[in-house]
This record gives sequence, C-alpha cells and structure tokens, in this order.
Amino acid sequence: MLALIGLIGASFALRLWGGFGRPTVNMVPDEYIYSELSRSLAFSYEPLIRGHVAHYFSLAFPLLTAPLWRFGDAELVYKLTQALNALIASLAAVPAFLLARELRLGSTARVGVAALAVAMPGLVFASYISTDVLGYTLCLCALLAAVRALDQPTPRRLAWFLAFAALTSFARIQYVVLVPVFLAAWALLDPRELYGLLRRHLVVCGTIVAALLGILILVGLRSLLGGYGDVLNFGIRPIVTARWISIDVLVLAYAVGAAVFPGAVVGLAASLARPRARLERASSLFVLLFFASLLVEAGLFASNLTGEVEERYLFTILPALGVFFALAIERGRRLALAVSGVAAATLIVFLRFPLTAYDQPGKLTGSPFLQGVFWLQQRHGAGSAGLLTTTVAIGLLALGALAFFQPRFLMPLAIVGAVAFAGSFSVLATLQGNDRSRAAARTYLPKDFDRIDDLTSRPVGLVATAGSPRQLALELMFWNRSIGDPINLPGSERVDDFGHRSGTIAADGRLLVEGKPWRGSLLVSDYASQIQLRDARRLLHGLTSDLWQPRAEARFALMTAGLYFDGWLAPDNSTTVWPGSRGRMQGTVEITLTPPAGKGSKRITIKTSKAEFHVELAPGRSSKVSIPLRGTRPLKITVGSNRIGQLDDGRFVIAKARFRLIQAAHLGTNAARAANR
Repeated sequence: MLALIGLIGASFALRLWGGFGRPTVNMVPDEYIYSELSRSLAFSYEPLIRGHVAHYFSLAFPLLTAPLWRFGDAELVYKLTQALNALIASLAAVPAFLLARELRLGSTARVGVAALAVAMPGLVFASYISTDVLGYTLCLCALLAAVRALDQPTPRRLAWFLAFAALTSFARIQYVVLVPVFLAAWALLDPRELYGLLRRHLVVCGTIVAALLGILILVGLRSLLGGYGDVLNFGIRPIVTARWISIDVLVLAYAVGAAVFPGAVVGLAASLARPRARLERASSLFVLLFFASLLVEAGLFASNLTGEVEERYLFTILPALGVFFALAIERGRRLALAVSGVAAATLIVFLRFPLTAYDQPGKLTGSPFLQGVFWLQQRHGAGSAGLLTTTVAIGLLALGALAFFQPRFLMPLAIVGAVAFAGSFSVLATLQGNDRSRAAARTYLPKDFDRIDDLTSRPVGLVATAGSPRQLALELMFWNRSIGDPINLPGSERVDDFGHRSGTIAADGRLLVEGKPWRGSLLVSDYASQIQLRDARRLLHGLTSDLWQPRAEARFALMTAGLYFDGWLAPDNSTTVWPGSRGRMQGTVEITLTPPAGKGSKRITIKTSKAEFHVELAPGRSSKVSIPLRGTRPLKITVGSNRIGQLDDGRFVIAKARFRLIQAAHLGTNAARAANR
C-alpha cells in the first residue's frame, strides 16, 4: 500500500511539472470547447459556447471543473485544471492495482501494473483541458467493475458496473460501448445466466430500455453525439479501416512498453482458451471485446475523418495488457515457446514498418507516443530517432520473452523496462506538447493579448480574415470572454460550428456586421492579411493580431490579403485601398519588395484597374513602387511574378513585401502612424 501511495504521489508531481510547462492551450478546438462549457456551467448553469447551446453529451469533465471558474482569473483556473487533471491521471494507479489484485497476481506484479498505468504516454493529456484523462481513469474503474460483475453477477456488482459505465460514457462518448460489450461477454460466458437475469428483472430492464429510447427520441442521436455527430455520415471502407487498425496496434505495442506485448497476447489467448477460473475467462472476454470495439471506432475515425493514429482512443486498454502479461508468466514455461513466436513476429513488424513513416507533423494530435518520437526526430534526425526507438523496443521484446524462462528474476526487470520505456516517451511527449504550446503563445498570444478583457469594457469583435488559422481565434477566445462570435470576412474560414457573424466591407471602407456598421473594439487577425483602420487607435500590436479602438464606426483604410505576418507575399494576393471620409482617394501606396537569395522571383508585375507596373528584382535588394491614389472608388492592387518560391514550412511565396500609405492626409494622424509594418 505504501508503494502505491508513493507511486501516486510521484506521478502527481511529475504530471504537475509537465502541465505547468504549458503557457497556453494548443489542442484546439477541444481545449477551447471544454473550457467554455465549464465556464458556462459555472456562471449560467447551461452548456453554452458563446451563448449558443452546445449539444455535448460528454459533460463530466466540464461539470467537474466548473467550480474552479469561481476563482475568476483565467490563468489561475488553467493551472488549477491542470493540477486536477494530474491528480486524476495519477489515481488511475488504484483501479489498475485492484484489477491485478482481483486476478490474484503477486505484489510485484500489482505494483508493476499500477506503475505501467500511470506511465502511459497517453497521460500527457493530463496537461491539457480535455476529457481524455478523466475518461481513462473512469474506464479503468469500469473495467474492474465489469470483471467483478462477470465473475459474480450480483445486483450490487452489476449496479457498480452500470454506474461506472455511465460515468465513463458521460466523460467520453466513445466508451458508450462498455455496456454492449459487457452484455456480449456475459452472453458468451454463460448465456443462461444473462437470460435468467433479464427474466427475473424484466420490469427494471424494460424501464431502463424505455428510458434510454425516450431520451434518444426526444434529444436525437446527433445531439447526443455532439461533436461526434459526423460519425453518422461515416462510410464503410474496410481496407482503409483495417490498415489504420493495424497501424494503431503497432503504435500500441510500442506505447505499452514493448516488453509486455507478446506475453499479453499469449496470456489473453490462454485465459480465453484454457482459463484456470471463471474470473480469467470473464476478464479476457471483456478485454478482447472492448479492445476490438475501440479499435473499430479508432479505425473508422482515422479512415473517415482524421487520417492519423488514434492512440488517445485506445490507450485505456494498455494497463490490462500488463495484467495479462503477468497472468501468462504465472502459468510457467509452457507458454514460453508461444511468447517467443509472438515476440519474433512483432520484431519483424517493428523492422518492416518504421515509426517515422507515421509521425508526420500535423498528424500527431491523436498519438502522444508518436509525439515523443517526433521530439527525438527533431533533435537527432529521423534515422537516429527511429533506430534508437526500434533498437530499445527490440531489446525489451527479447527481455519480455526471456522472462518466461526465468520469471523470478526477469519478470520484474521486464515490467520495469516497460514502465521506463513508456514513461520516457510520456516525458518526451510532454516536452513536445510544451514546445508546441510555447510556440502557440509566441505566435498567437503575444504579451498582454490574454488581457483584452481588461482593456475594453465593451464586447470585442474578432475579425477572421482570409487565410487566418482557426487556432489563432480559439487561443484569443480561450483567454478573453469579451470576444463574441467571430466576424467572418469573405474568403475566411469559420472558426467552429457554434456561431459566427458575416462581415463585409462597404465601398466607403465601413465594416458591416450582419448589414450594420460596427462601432466597438476590433481584434483583427493579421496572420495572412495585413490591415489598416482609419481614425482608430491601436491598443495592442502582436505578431498575428492587432486590437483597434475606432473613434466611431470601424473603417478600413487598406487591406492586403495574402501578406503573411512575417512579410512574405503569397502568389494569390490582393490589396484594397478605400477612399477617405470625404469619399475621395488621396496620397500614394508605397510597395517595397525584397526577394531573399534563393527564394522568390525576379520579375514582378503590379496591376491596378488603371495602370500596370513591371519591376526587375535583384537577389537580396529591395525595390519600391509608388501607386498614386485618385478617384472615389476603392482601388484594387495585385502583385504577380514569373517565378514562385516555397518556404520550408510549405508556404508558396513570391517575395517579401510591405504596403504603406503615405502622403495621405485624409487618413488622419492615428491611421498614418499605424502604417503597415
């Protein structure tokens, strides 16, 4: 017991350390959604996102964290939520330990299984505002309750299972398969018992089924699924789904620590085919059916929606593999040959399918283990990272197989090796997540941009421009409640499905939101569109956003769509200059173009509705073009080239550019000072 308490304490401290290294959210939209639901439940007692009802069934975590928002300060609540998540993750050791004890494993195996449960790379989500960790711990409790209820199906044990299954499903909707899996395992274990229970409690069972059907009819299946409503549109793609399932199993074989994987496979088969007690067969049936259902869910998601490894939907089952590894060793050397065969087959798969083929940037959200591999790859190269990971995993496979020949000495070493391997990649995944969080803070949340609520007393309009990433808006809305539904200009992407406002720019430069002039503060995305406002004061200036306070109606002076925050100009660009308050264009637009050596183009063509300019650029040297502003209508400017370059991050560009309004007395002092950078 002391070892278990020490394990929980150490895990909590390490998870807390990992969480406090994240300055902001970076798994969007999940973290924004669950934090917004939590805040809404705390203050309005309704599941709302920006005032819109959110049909989310997975409300357990928002309800649990809602009281924290009474502290008020968003940063404090963020850290308290991380601390709560670290505690929940560490408490997963308790049901894992009890499951091992239920199956009568020795004290070393019990502590080893508990340690493996808190070392999983998937627990990197303890640093995030998400339901994964709560679902993980509750699911282990449901697994323990299911095994106990299948062994002795008393009303008390059945009630405990149903309670944990309901709570787990309320935390993460994909665990709704727990009850059907339990019934299937019970039917396969002994159909007569299940039939007898249903007959004895026909009224109770009928009432439960009728209540569930009533909720389903009244609320609707799509509403119950909430953010997972797209599953109703999934197509059946057997080959693609099977491919993703096989990749998921490959990653899980690594993530569980490799050493226990072959023994767990054989242990599951042995407990199913030749159980020494009803408890063994019940547990193996439930684990196999549950694992299969989760794999199908993950495969369908990957093949129809995400196109990535879905470890986050599967790592719940990994502590059970540690249990069956220990159960197989207890059977003695008679399983050693079978385990060696599975280990050899796993080794061939490890060598044939390197992990570096799947740790692609932008496709790592669902697999913390691959995030750890990617962290190694960034620092030591793909070849070295893959070689190191595979070599250590193969060594652990050999150790796990040899443990069946000398279980007394090698079984503890195999478990320690598995815990160390899984724990190491949990640390690496945490470092990778923290790196991404710091990068998100630098790019999307510069200094003071988390304090917009303190700078203005009126609602803030968040203007989404063409090319602006969703993460930018979600970061800003996470930290500032004064921001309402985003205002989408033509060509911009909707931030989420919870409400937006259509914005247009009138011929005189006024911003019209749902047809009405906007008079409040504006938070404008400058990620891929550079903007100047007229007669407005800039309260905050950041790398990818500006906060403006117009004197009256918000009016645009200049906007360049396709000009990135770092000055690179995209091939598909367009600049619009609007007339002044008197309805006339005055002054000039100065365009500065620079093609760094090896990138960009040499011949530039600048077109307007009235003129065309040609510029020959020398590598590394800047050229300026001044375009006079005349007339009463908005002027459009496009910049083209004879050659397009590509940056290391994949963006296509033609040159570095700067657009500046000069000699424009009609703009007013504030607008002239706020010329584009």
